[in-house]
Amino acid sequence: MNNCFEIENITVAWDRANPVIRSMNLTCEKHSDLSIIGESGSGKTTLAQVICGMLKPVCGNIKVLGTPIYEVNQKEVIKLKSRFQMIFQDPLASFDPSIKMKYSLTEPLLIHKIQVNHEETLDSVLETVKLSKEILNKYPSQLSGGQRQRASIARALITNPEFIIADEPTSALDVSLQGHIIQLLDSLRDRITMMFITHDLALISHVSTYSAVIFQGYIMEYCHTKDLITNPLHPYTKDLFDAFVHKKKGLSPDKTVPPGKCPWINRCRQRMDTCDKEGIPELKDIDGRMVRCYLAGR
Repeated sequence: MNNCFEIENITVAWDRANPVIRSMNLTCEKHSDLSIIGESGSGKTTLAQVICGMLKPVCGNIKVLGTPIYEVNQKEVIKLKSRFQMIFQDPLASFDPSIKMKYSLTEPLLIHKIQVNHEETLDSVLETVKLSKEILNKYPSQLSGGQRQRASIARALITNPEFIIADEPTSALDVSLQGHIIQLLDSLRDRITMMFITHDLALISHVSTYSAVIFQGYIMEYCHTKDLITNPLHPYTKDLFDAFVHKKKGLSPDKTVPPGKCPWINRCRQRMDTCDKEGIPELKDIDGRMVRCYLAGR
């Protein structure tokens, strides 16, 4: 079993008329890394919650580390979750404000009944994330933003996971701190499969080999990150990157798109007659990269 996770035709919806994720297929190999890129509301954080076992899809199949996570009992899920962890977007909100950091960091060892020396394991992860032991007797509010994010990463590492999902790991930090966290995450890639949820091009260019662009629950483009940054093929990807580079306003969903059409059709500068006549295209393989566009390969 060489895949870290396998998603097959999953749909997530709060109601039938408004799916958040639409018939999605996605695979991430072990010892690889993947970025999920998209604006707020695109479905990327929902996807992370599905993979983590926090949100059951309406339909479809998903395996994490070879286990069908929504088909096994709760005991098996808890056992499985010791092998993968999540780093949340807001490090302050992810810690209990009434509990000192030492217990917060070692709590996963207790939950998953991992038989290791807690002090030695804690020392090891603190060294990895470059945090002093002085933080252990402090409360989350007494740490700086950078310290809290490093502590969040330390807690994810303490169970020695095979797989980590990092949800916007730098977005809550000052620009001066983001580079340090990016370097730290990059250093973990040799031993842990990583999936990043982000809209930050600076992050994906440093930490991911492959990237998938999501808009309104659809994968619009999937390929090697270097190819995506240097030569995006989908019109939405091009506009998304342009908005990031020039700090333009986010590309919000368009409620006027007819059902079954490409979600970018009304704002696409390369719109064709085919786009109006046909439904949303399937993902097409163009020289090893997947693109959901009728222009692809022309």
